[in-house]
Amino acid sequence: MRRSLGKKRFDLDVERNMSLFNKVYGDKEVYGAVARRIEENYDEIKRYAILLLKGRWKALTKLPSIDVLSATALSLATAKLRFAERGMSEEIFFDTMSDIKIWGEDCRRHFGEIGLMEMNWIRLHIACRIFKIGRLQYQKSRYYLSAHAFGAISFGQKCFNIHIPRGGRLDREACVDSLRRAVDVFSKCFPKIRRDVMMCHSWLLGKPNACFIKKGSNIADFANLFEIVGETDRACDHFRWIFDINIADRVLQDNKRKKGFYYDLSEYSPNTSLQEGAKQYIMSGGQLKDGKGVIFVDKIINR
Repeated sequence: MRRSLGKKRFDLDVERNMSLFNKVYGDKEVYGAVARRIEENYDEIKRYAILLLKGRWKALTKLPSIDVLSATALSLATAKLRFAERGMSEEIFFDTMSDIKIWGEDCRRHFGEIGLMEMNWIRLHIACRIFKIGRLQYQKSRYYLSAHAFGAISFGQKCFNIHIPRGGRLDREACVDSLRRAVDVFSKCFPKIRRDVMMCHSWLLGKPNACFIKKGSNIADFANLFEIVGETDRACDHFRWIFDINIADRVLQDNKRKKGFYYDLSEYSPNTSLQEGAKQYIMSGGQLKDGKGVIFVDKIINR
C-alpha cells in the first residue's frame, strides 16, 4: 500500500530529503553548502519548502539562490511521493529531478555561487507536472499553439508539451524511443490526457535554422518530426542555448533594428560547427525565430 501524506501534510524530514538530494545532485561541495544552510536556518527554509509544495513558488524568487536550492532540496521527499502516487517509477523521478543539478550548475557557472534561480521552471518538477522519460521531457498542459493544427487538436484540449533538456545528443532514435516509452507510461498514469498529438514551442523548430544547421543533423532531424503551425520572433533562446549568452530578447530585437544584427559576435570564438554557422548567419543579418510544432506521435513511433 502506498503511503500518502494527504493534501496538507509534507515530508520535511531532513535526513530523507538530503539523501534524495545527494542522489539528485551528486556533488559534495553543493551537498555540504545546502546541508549547512538548512541546519543554520531550518525554520525559514522549511517555511519556503512548504510554500513551494503548496504551489506558492513565487515567494522563493526573492530569496538568495542558496535558500532556493535548499528549499527545493527539502521538498524532494514529498515530490517523490507525488510521483509514486501517480504511478511514476523511481527512474522517472530521478531523471526528472536531474534538472535541479543542470540549473544549479548554470547558476554556479554564470554567477559563481551555489544555488538555484530557475524556480519558475523547477516548480513544475516539484508539482509533478513535468516528467523526463528517456531523452525528452513532457509537461502536462493544454493545447495553446495555433487554431490551425490540421484539425487534429483544438485550443484548450489536454495534451503534453515536449521540452528538450540539456545534456546528451538529440539523437532521433533516442527521441522516438522516448516518445514510445512516454505513450506507454501516460496511458496508465494519465489516461484522460491526449497522447497521440503533442506540441512543442522551441528555438529548435525555427524555420530559419535551416540557413545554418546542416541538413541531416540531429537538430534538423528532430525538427522534421514536427509539423510547424506557427512561429515567434524571438532570438534569446538561440543565444542562450547555442552560445551560452543570456540576454533579454527586447535588447536583441532592438539591436537588430538599429545595427542589423542581434548581438556583436565578432569576438566570439566558436567551438562547434553549430556555433560557427550560427555566428556567420547572425552577423550577416540573419533572422531568428522560434517554431511552434505539433507531432503526430502514433505516426512517428509506428514507422
